[in-house]
Amino acid sequence: MQSVHEHSSGLSRRTQLWLATGVLLALAAACYWYSTEHQGHIGLVLFWGLILACPLMHIFGHGGHRHGADSSNKRQ
Repeated sequence: MQSVHEHSSGLSRRTQLWLATGVLLALAAACYWYSTEHQGHIGLVLFWGLILACPLMHIFGHGGHRHGADSSNKRQ
C-alpha cells in the first residue's frame, strides 16, 4: 500500500527535483535568448496582448452574469 506522498512514476524525490530544476533552467535560458534576440518583438507582443486582453476579458469574463436571466436580481 502506497502512502499519500509516494509517487507512482518510480522516480525518487531527488530525481524529480533535479528534473524540475533542469526544466526551469532550460525555460529561463530560452526566455533569455528570446529576449536578447527579439527585443523589438517583445514590445509589440506586449502592446497587442494588452489591446486584445480587454475585449477578451469582456467576452469571457462576464459569461456567468446572465444579464436579465435571473428574476431574483431584479429591483422591486
